[in-house]
Formats: sequence, structure tokens, C-alpha cells
Amino acid sequence: MSVKPADCSSPPAASHSHDSSDHRQLRRYAVISVSDKTGLLPLAEALIQQEIVILASTGTYNYLQQELTGPYLMRIAEYTGCNEILSSRVKTLHPKIHGGILADRHRQDHLLDLHNLGAGLIEYVIVNFYPFTEQRKTWRASIEAADQTTGSDHEQSLISLAEFIDIGGPCMLRAAAKNWPYVVACSHLDQYSHLIQHLNAENQLDLPTRRRLAGAAFALTAALDQQIALTLSETSYEHPEAQAAACPHDALLAHYDQGQPLLYGENSHQEATWHPESPPRWLGDIRLLHGPQLSYNNYLDLHACLKVLLEFAPRPCAVVVKHGSPCGLACAAVDDSGSTEEILRRALHSDPRSAFGGVIACSFPINERHAELLTAQFYEVVMAPAFSDRSRHMIQQKPRLRMILSPWLRHASLSKTHTPSPEGTHHREARSLLGGMLIQERDPAEIIDPRTQLIQGAQLMHPQALSDDYRRDASIAFQLVKHLKSNAICLVHNGDLLAQGSGFTSRIEAAEFALRKARALHPHRLSGATLASDGFFPFRDVIDTAARYNIGCVISPSGSKRDHESVQAAREHEIRLIFAPARHFLH
Repeated sequence: MSVKPADCSSPPAASHSHDSSDHRQLRRYAVISVSDKTGLLPLAEALIQQEIVILASTGTYNYLQQELTGPYLMRIAEYTGCNEILSSRVKTLHPKIHGGILADRHRQDHLLDLHNLGAGLIEYVIVNFYPFTEQRKTWRASIEAADQTTGSDHEQSLISLAEFIDIGGPCMLRAAAKNWPYVVACSHLDQYSHLIQHLNAENQLDLPTRRRLAGAAFALTAALDQQIALTLSETSYEHPEAQAAACPHDALLAHYDQGQPLLYGENSHQEATWHPESPPRWLGDIRLLHGPQLSYNNYLDLHACLKVLLEFAPRPCAVVVKHGSPCGLACAAVDDSGSTEEILRRALHSDPRSAFGGVIACSFPINERHAELLTAQFYEVVMAPAFSDRSRHMIQQKPRLRMILSPWLRHASLSKTHTPSPEGTHHREARSLLGGMLIQERDPAEIIDPRTQLIQGAQLMHPQALSDDYRRDASIAFQLVKHLKSNAICLVHNGDLLAQGSGFTSRIEAAEFALRKARALHPHRLSGATLASDGFFPFRDVIDTAARYNIGCVISPSGSKRDHESVQAAREHEIRLIFAPARHFLH
């Protein structure tokens, strides 16, 4: 098709208005330089309809001129007056391009500079990069397919691959993203339709949308840099000493501060570093007020503590974690502040033997009475949003007890609706594997239905009435069991964790272990307790076993082909059975 706007018969002037005080007198431009031209034509048409001159790199220009005619399509070289050089390695790195992108529209000196250059304002930068990622896959496959590859062959193949490292595109995109109040940075094909819609409606993109597009652009350039860094840090063909000198993992840490060396990793023969996020938050914003340096395992346990406390926010809560598993928990009822001293005492009493040497976190400030409990036996770490002067003095008498101040716990203690996500930007979690990485959405905190005081969407499968105590314990138990390694069972009574069985390969074994331990630790509290499971029951055996210990309530996800057998078993034993809407495996 041919786009010929009725009022666009005159070519764009080489010079611009001499009134540099009004940027609206300057001609409007869009730069387009794309490797993948999918869906580009409708966007170009929408720009031209708004009398925006398209400045295109040679390949993009040749593609667009097949369908578009008229003066609103120009080669970048024609606009800058400089031909592409070095076999097109340099084509957009020019003051007229970057000046038009980076100019502050409200600074007269910037506008005067553009006038003196004979340059206009660039309002749109539409870029996608050379296919480095695809070529990297081809390069990797050719290396692996070769029977023998010497170091020299490898280096030469990398030099060839470097031709697909884009320079001009990322430079323009980063410039546009930096100047997002005035320039639209378009970096993904799926953004085209949104831009076309706004152009056709003659609407300016609002500032939040421009900012989000800028964020996406920076994320894309960061990902590209990471791919390049990992590729050039390839050491598999080199000698061990050369591998040791390279640090390919550093490319994974672009969003984190420089690593802080830890004494050692999970074990004493493993090196480890801690890389807090930038800007700091959550564990990245904690302060060590007293005690030895935090260890790798301390950070893992504190992470587990934070997840549990956020699960129960805004209720006052104390949790004890050992080797990544919660082994002590107590929290106030919904809308009840409770005695925080008693909450801490109950959490420590859940499993005193396991709590020894554990990590403790509280969502409430620590005072002198709390400190008495925390110094009565050996613990590794205590974390809280605040410590009184007296409690600090008491804890400092324990040289091995680390005292951690976590300002972010103040947010968690206010309201769940005001609690920032632990991951903030993405609500996702990643796990590195041999040969790759898994990324998934975080398992969100459960929501308590204010009408039923149960997990939202839960269903009571027994006609027997459910008391407020059972409603509270069922919710607490199910909120906690999701933080235990599968297969997991936990037992709760009066808001306290009695015992848990986690990491078992058989669900009935997890239940039997938790029940036996609860009977040993709390023989007088087990009757009438609530049992929670992180997954459904494949058989009725867990219900039958729970009945032998006089368990009063069971909550688990539904989904088994034999759910009806579990329902029948619960009715036979007069156990209140609640089916929750979702399972919560943790591996």
C-alpha cells in the first residue's frame, strides 16, 4: 500500500524554525532501526499519518519503501549528512540522532543546540537488536557438534559471533529510556499495537506508560549485556587456572550490589558471597547490631522467617526456623494484638530441642521481657523491627547471639495491604540449576475470608459445626504448612505449632512423624488439635491415623480421585474436614 497524506506533499525542510524558544516549531521525528521487521508497517503508517518523519537505518528503509512513499521516510544517513561507515558498524552514532533523543524540551540551551545542528526532536525510538541470542544458540550448537575444537578455533568463532553484538541500537534505546518524559522507547514487538492505538487517537502516551516502556527497554539492554558477558566469559575449553580467573556468574548479578564475602557457604569448604539488591530492601536492608558475621545458612533461615511473618501479617507473630524449616510458631488471633511476650514464649516452646541454635524472628519490637526469653538458651540469630535499649544490653551479653534490626518488618506489622512484596519488582523467584534456571511466580500469601475466618475458598466437608477456635487453627495451620518442604504435615492448637513433619517422600509418614512428635512434646494439647497438609490425600490413611490421636480438625487441598474416601473417613471419626482450594508444594 502507499501512504500519501494529503497535507504532506512537501519534503521535510533541512533547516528548522529560528525560534528556538518554542520546541513545537521543530519538526517531529521517529527513529526506526529494527532487525525483526514483523508488524512494523502498520506502526510506520500510524507515525506518518501524524506527520512524524521516520528516520530509518538502511535495512529498515529498504523494507519500508517497498510499501510507503512520500517525504516522511528518510534514511538516517540522509538526515545526518554522514554515510554509514565500517560496513554499517557505525550508522546511528551521531549528535543529530542522540541530541534529538536526549534533549530536554524545557531547556532553551538544549533547543538552541539542536537548532545550530539543524536537528529536530526525536519523539519515538523503535529498535530491536541484531539476533545475538539466536546466533549464540547456533554458535553453541556448532561448537558442540564439532568433533574437536581447539582454543584457537573457539576464539575465532567468538570473533565471528561478535558481529551480532548490537551497539547503535542499545545506545539509542537507552538514550530514549533515559529521556522517557519526552521520548517513547519501543523495544518489543508486542508494544506496537498500543502505540498504534494512541497514534490513531492522536493521544500522547501518559507519563506512567512512558516510564514502564523505559523500564522494559533497560531490562532488554541489561539482558542482552548479560548474554554477551556470559558468552565471552565461556571457559569450558580453557585450562582450570584460566577458568578460575574468569567470573561468568558476575553477569547474573547486574541488579545487585557488589558481593559481600561470607565466612563460607553452606559448608565450610564452599565459598560464598551475599549480594543485596539495589536499592536495598528486606534482607538487603538489615543491620547487624551485635554478634558474629551472618553466615550463608543464617541468610537462608532469615529468608524463611520473613516469608512466614509476611504470611501472617499484620498479626503479631514469632517464628523459629532451623535448617530452613519453621519449627516454632505462635501468633495472635486476627484483630487481636495479644501479649507479645506470651507469643514469643509459645513459639520457643513449640519444639525447644529443635529451637536450640535456631533463628528467631518477631514482627514486634523486642523489650526487656522478650530479651530474657531470648537469652535463656543458645540461639543463632534474633531479628525484629526494633530493640529497646535494655534489650540490646541484655542480648549483647551473649557474644554468639546475632541481633538483627529489620526496618522492613515495620511494614509487615502494619497491614498486609501495605506490606511490600519481598521481591518488589517482579513477584517471582528464581532457582539456578545445572544448565539453566527456573523462574516462577511466588506462591502468594493466603487471604482470610472475613466472613468465615477461613482460608478464602475453603469448604467444610462435614456437617458438624466449626468453632471459632477451629477456624483460627485451620487457617494458621494451612498458612504455615505451605512454608514446609513437601511432603508436609503440621499440627496447630490454640494458634501454636505443636509439631511438623516435612521433607518426607510419603505423606502418611510425614503425618505419623508429626503426630508422634506432637504427642511427645505436648501430650496434653494434642487432643482436639488441627492437622494441615500441603497436598491432597491420595488415600484415607492420614484421616484414619489422625483419628487415633484424637485430632479434631483436618485441612488439606482437594483434588484426589479418592477425596470421597477421605470425606467418608472424616465422617466416621467425626473429624471436621476442610478442603482448601489450592495445594502448596515446596521443593
